[in-house]
Amino acid sequence: MQKEMSERQKKVGDLPYIAKLLKNPKYNSSFVEAYRMYLYGFFRGSVVVSSAIIECLLKDKYESKDFYELIEEAKKQGFIDQTNYHFLHALRTQRNISAHDVIKEVSEDDAILVIRIANKIMHKFIC
Repeated sequence: MQKEMSERQKKVGDLPYIAKLLKNPKYNSSFVEAYRMYLYGFFRGSVVVSSAIIECLLKDKYESKDFYELIEEAKKQGFIDQTNYHFLHALRTQRNISAHDVIKEVSEDDAILVIRIANKIMHKFIC
């Protein structure tokens, strides 16, 4: 098990913005939870929690709306650029598939992608 976890950690690679999460402990603990789920092979849980973190960050900024509307509002307000806009919609779509289609397998690659996107987007919100 330890070898598998070490291999998964290498696959995710460096998460350059993770230290900045310490500025916001509630998001830090949630991201650590999502990352640990990934390390232990719980890819669906990792995808759902990583995505939920971003949705919560957006709700903190733009109040209560659904994830789609939150992303649209962030783009409209100029808070995110076109690239991050597309990243967030991809993350939202993957989260919906992972949360609502329990028959469809969530791959390790899906989890890695979502963790990387979440880490990148969190940097924008927390810094």
